[in-house]
Amino acid sequence: MTKDDAIDLSGAYAMDALEQEEREAFRRHCAECPECTRETVRHQEAAAWLALAASRPPPECLKVRVLAEAARTPQFPPLPPADDATPPAGGGSAGDGTSGGGAAGSAVADDDGDCYVAREPVV
Repeated sequence: MTKDDAIDLSGAYAMDALEQEEREAFRRHCAECPECTRETVRHQEAAAWLALAASRPPPECLKVRVLAEAARTPQFPPLPPADDATPPAGGGSAGDGTSGGGAAGSAVADDDGDCYVAREPVV
């Protein structure tokens, strides 16, 4: 295994996404390469932070705000497909609930747990 191969595999190793053969070859390489070992540790730390971020429960008020905004947002049925129509990019038509086309805003919670509906996309 080359050093470039090992660096490319370090993220997959950190996420436990390698086949057994690749995992064993990667471990053998890391036993002799401190740089790849450090890179793998950084990937494992990032994965741990992502897991913690994903497990953060939403604030209590979020469901209420989302349902309230959905009740105020006009809901349109999907348009019937034309005989020769190509589906629009994004997989749905505006307002059919399968793309971002019909949403009036996004429910957002700040770090203090306060909820509000953003009228502009939150990036």
